[in-house]
Amino acid sequence: MPLSPRIIEHPSKHWSDRAGLAILAIVAHGTVGTDSLAYLTENARKVSIPYLVARDGTIYHMVPDNLAANHAGAPTSTLDVGGKVYKGGRVNQVTTGFELESLQEDKPTDYTDVQLLSMGWLINDIRRRHGALPLFRHAQLDPTRRSDPVGLTVAAMEGWARNAAASPSTDPLRVDLLPGPQGARMHCSAAVGAFYASKGGVGLFGLALTDEAPAVGADRRPCTFVSCERAVIKTAAPEGPHLALLDEARKKGWI
Repeated sequence: MPLSPRIIEHPSKHWSDRAGLAILAIVAHGTVGTDSLAYLTENARKVSIPYLVARDGTIYHMVPDNLAANHAGAPTSTLDVGGKVYKGGRVNQVTTGFELESLQEDKPTDYTDVQLLSMGWLINDIRRRHGALPLFRHAQLDPTRRSDPVGLTVAAMEGWARNAAASPSTDPLRVDLLPGPQGARMHCSAAVGAFYASKGGVGLFGLALTDEAPAVGADRRPCTFVSCERAVIKTAAPEGPHLALLDEARKKGWI
């Protein structure tokens, strides 16, 4: 199992009683917002979520497993697990779930790779604790009202879970050790998320002090590559950093 992403305990003020019911399924959501943490902490509708996965890969744990989050229990919601049907608020009592922070615009920029890898890790971790739970999109439970998470099928999310599980005993996006000042070495590890989210953040990792050299990408723009264990970060002028798993980077012609 890979090392975990950054996980922050951030309790929501909204939850309900699980009434002793077991968790039977995972529900994936998309936030349609950029200040999702504040909203999910306290809001007039009393909406909450067990986990929020931020764009930098940070996971915020907001409602503990022994309580039910108010995330999928609208009167129009229906969940069918193994032929047993749950409706309305009962759906909350038999599920856990996560929100992916995203504007849900059905664009390639809706999600970041590090965010989706953290999501994959979280799916695996929930299953480690609760068994082989099925994964559902929110849209499957409430198709007349919801379409989230936009652009992500269950198959795609399961693929990210496999990616997250593939790297033994290390962070799946661990940047290689980079030389620092006076020959010191720095382990970038979970800071990949901060790197990806930053503007021109290459310097945070001592790139100027390594043997990595600027190059010209396939699009003829100046760029710099930082090798990772299972990923490549490309910093292209003037856009800043982009990150892709190795197979994706090869398809893009980066490596």
